[in-house]
Amino acid sequence: MKIILAEDEDILRQTIARLLRLFGNEVKECSNGLDVVNIDDIDSYDVLLTDITMPEMNGYKLIDYIIKNNIKIPIIVISGNNELKFSSDNIKHVFKKPINFEDLMNALIKI
Repeated sequence: MKIILAEDEDILRQTIARLLRLFGNEVKECSNGLDVVNIDDIDSYDVLLTDITMPEMNGYKLIDYIIKNNIKIPIIVISGNNELKFSSDNIKHVFKKPINFEDLMNALIKI
C-alpha cells in the first residue's frame, strides 16, 4: 500500500513510518499539510494518514484542500485533539493519540 503520512512530530512520524514499512508499505513522510499538497502524484497513493495540529498547513486545511480539489484519497486522521469533527466521505477513521498500531493496521486493511 502507498501511504502519505503527515505528522509534524519527527519521532512519532518516523516510528509510524518505520512500522508501516515493516509490513511492506511504501510511505511518503511529510511534516505538514503543505508538503502533502506539493506531492505531484498524490492521486497515486492509497491513503493519507494525517495529524490535525501541524505548522504551515494544518490537517483541517489539508482535508479541505483535498475535498475542494476533488482528490480521491481515503483519509485516516491521527490527532491528540479531543474535539474532532468531520463531515466528509474521504474520512475513513479517526484515531486519538496515543495510537494503537494494531488498530491502525486493521483500519488500513479495510480501505
